[in-house]
Amino acid sequence: MCLLFIAACVEFLKRQAASLDLPVEVIYPVNQQNPVVVLKWQGSQPDLPSIILNSHTDVVPVFEEKWTHSPFSADLDAEGRIFARGSQDMKCVGTQYLGAVRALKATGYQPKRTIYLTYVPDEEVGGHLGMREMVKSDYFKKLNVGFSFDEGISSEDDTYALYYAERTLWRKYTLENGITDCSNLQFILLLYIPPQISVLSSVELLVTDLCCCPIRLARS
Repeated sequence: MCLLFIAACVEFLKRQAASLDLPVEVIYPVNQQNPVVVLKWQGSQPDLPSIILNSHTDVVPVFEEKWTHSPFSADLDAEGRIFARGSQDMKCVGTQYLGAVRALKATGYQPKRTIYLTYVPDEEVGGHLGMREMVKSDYFKKLNVGFSFDEGISSEDDTYALYYAERTLWRKYTLENGITDCSNLQFILLLYIPPQISVLSSVELLVTDLCCCPIRLARS
């Protein structure tokens, strides 16, 4: 991402933090080109595990010749639509966090847990220079994070879909105890294990097609 845009994002978030009377820190987990901006809303019971509302400031590549509006101008049309790269992924969510905090603070509300708004620099390319290194740091450990919200998908109405994970495999393992003789072994294998297996010379079986890591099954 262009250094000019990075600096503009950081300054925008600093202004928002000031308008909300929230402390803000800029963290550099790897280098100065990839800052993580952290806003803190102090909870009434700060010893409780905190909550992170995470967003990202980077966007996917732009092919400007395919755009009807300049991709970084944030043009607003007569229907209230904003045309800009990243307006959905995920500036809309990042600004919703700010708007929600602003509305709640206006009522005098204070959360029980401390809430951190984090804006990371490289989510679109894997997070190697942002969140991945930040979570390894002593700084992150001191945040005492108990739960984190991230992006989901946009909605055209007042319904919101909740997602518990992204691109995560669910696995089910069945463990059968007891001793079996050779005549029943094939029946058990066909019942519980896909047929593509490698049979070793010992009583162990190496199963390679259940997941990306081999699993060893041994007779009890």
